[in-house]
Amino acid sequence: MCETKPLLSVQNVEKSYKTLGEVPIKVLKKVSLEVKQGGMVGLLGESGAGKTTIARIITGQETPNGGKLFLDGKPLLPLQRRSFNLAADIQYIFQDPYSALEPGYTVEQTLREPLRLCRRRGRQGLFSPQEALDLVGLPYAGWAFKKNGELSGGQRQRVAIARALIPRPRLLIADESVSMLDAKSARSILDLLQTINVETSLGILFITHQISVLKKTCTYVYVLHQGRIVEEGVTEHVLNSPADAYTRQLVENMKFFGEVQSFV
Repeated sequence: MCETKPLLSVQNVEKSYKTLGEVPIKVLKKVSLEVKQGGMVGLLGESGAGKTTIARIITGQETPNGGKLFLDGKPLLPLQRRSFNLAADIQYIFQDPYSALEPGYTVEQTLREPLRLCRRRGRQGLFSPQEALDLVGLPYAGWAFKKNGELSGGQRQRVAIARALIPRPRLLIADESVSMLDAKSARSILDLLQTINVETSLGILFITHQISVLKKTCTYVYVLHQGRIVEEGVTEHVLNSPADAYTRQLVENMKFFGEVQSFV
């Protein structure tokens, strides 16, 4: 049986930031990772490890200093040089559900904006607002005309996910997307993303510092430490029998604080 071609391929990506009068700071060091079509993959690391920088490079908001990225075999260039369709194939779910949505907009207005843009640029196969809301468990009739400012954090995150689904993307990047929610809401959002993954076959890259998120959602995990992938593998194996000293310490710290079981 031939191996499935990756949907997302990140190959030896490097990123440095220049500082005034100082040696450039290298924040990513030959990072490589893959997400298969329909796969749920985790990128685990502490704050400052470089996780969000990877996300910004994948979405084209930042340009790497080295390495290559591909989506379904097509080069992922910086955003200003990507085709609209390739850019729309990757959608981002933000950490903060409160700042991600305009509080004065209705849910309908929030979803109509990307729909109009996609139609104007000729993208095909879009989800309607009704379909997107159904996918996130918010029936249109009851939710479309509520204002975002009236919603709870978990409800806002559902609307943000619905907005991301409008272009019918190939890949979702969930960047710490439940870290600002209470445990019940976080569990609900993770269940939702698993359901969407099954129903749409899109790939999801979970960027997180929470091992419990990985245990609940991801079949494969990459561990990022100081800008470098130090370990990767099947999630259960990496978390139960970590080979790298940093991963072992991370798992032990999370066990000590009781974090591993919090969403399971």
